[in-house]
Amino acid sequence: MRHFDPRFSRTNIQKVTIYGSVITLTGSSGTADITINNIVNTVAASFSSSLTATAANWVAANLAYYKQRGYAVSSAVGVITVTPESDWDTVNRINASISNLTGDLNGTLTGVFEPDFFKAKIWDVTFTMDSLIANPRNVTDGEEIKLLFHGTGLYTLTWGSLWFGSGGDDTLSIDTNTTTIKVIGRGIGIVWRTGGGTILEPVLILTYDTIEGLTGELDINSVDTWNQLFDLPNNGTPFTSVEVVGNEVTLIGGKNINLIEAWSSVVQSMNNNLVKVILSEAVITIGDGAIANLYLCDEIFLPEGITAVGMSGVNSNAITSLVIPNSVVSAGESAFGANEYLEELTIGSGLTELPSSAFDGCVSLPEVTIPEGISVIAGRAFWACSSLKKVNILRSSAPAVNAAYSFGNYAATLHIKAGATGFNVAPWTDTAKFASIISDL
Repeated sequence: MRHFDPRFSRTNIQKVTIYGSVITLTGSSGTADITINNIVNTVAASFSSSLTATAANWVAANLAYYKQRGYAVSSAVGVITVTPESDWDTVNRINASISNLTGDLNGTLTGVFEPDFFKAKIWDVTFTMDSLIANPRNVTDGEEIKLLFHGTGLYTLTWGSLWFGSGGDDTLSIDTNTTTIKVIGRGIGIVWRTGGGTILEPVLILTYDTIEGLTGELDINSVDTWNQLFDLPNNGTPFTSVEVVGNEVTLIGGKNINLIEAWSSVVQSMNNNLVKVILSEAVITIGDGAIANLYLCDEIFLPEGITAVGMSGVNSNAITSLVIPNSVVSAGESAFGANEYLEELTIGSGLTELPSSAFDGCVSLPEVTIPEGISVIAGRAFWACSSLKKVNILRSSAPAVNAAYSFGNYAATLHIKAGATGFNVAPWTDTAKFASIISDL
């Protein structure tokens, strides 16, 4: 019989905040109290001969006390680890701290995130410190899972051995405007597919309005077909397998893929019925026109790890929202233009220049926030954006622009930082373009 923690419900998405559950002791003298989920130890930690002995003595003195309260404590080489006493529980709800310090005895906290995919397939995780992403529980070959990361600082995640087939560290950087942690090289919101026992691999998912347009002379169930469409291995490591279920195609195992225009052209020839593109960390660049003119495609997910988007790279699709990852450092002319239904836009912190016609023709876009790192807004970057009524610029000085053509005549409201300079000249003072300037950021 499976038991459930009443604090958790088996829902589609599980939200957790990761605090410290591992305490690495430091120092050579003094005492310290350790608190676990607001329960203070009965016997404080007291330095005795070594940190290993200090940790072991504290565990011996408090083991029974915490066990009665649902927590297991253990020690090894000066490190105290806290886990739930019951195996149906997870470490995600542990919140340990160290306080009331005397001498120089102290401790460094590390969090542990342990996804249990019986509880949920989507985990929305907020990190508060460096953390371990432990090997997942209850994974089954062929399942799809998703990880969404948030946080409050610059942290390092260490992945368990089952992720990617081997362990490894990734540095997380925070976008101070959205308080969203981006996983460098791994991706926020990556979809994972379990396979090969319990190894988890990133996958690339293509969803079609109807699969019939893919038939004809192509064997869509053959991984060789898809490797040819993506021109692999010439543009990256080939996919290892393909799954076709209903109208969804899942491509598994590719790496370092440069998405090329030829792929988009082939898709268009297949009745142009692609409706969703979920890219994984397998893709590192989007070439000229690679995801363009897909008139039914209303969802495109770009993960962290993509570094460049070519000319018209994500252009003339049916998307209503777009997040440009922080890892994107270059974009070609009209990279994101002519997406006529685009209503929500997030520009990542990696770009320093918005190229010519970057969002030209995004006629439904009502608001845009220009990150602090953008120093140049080229001509026609926001031309023909007739719904644009609010522009937020986070720089302390005005970016370089084409005064006549970077923005159209939309009488938008311009929001800038208090004390920001350089906004006392055109185009900022052109009331046809900006009806008012408000210093409230």
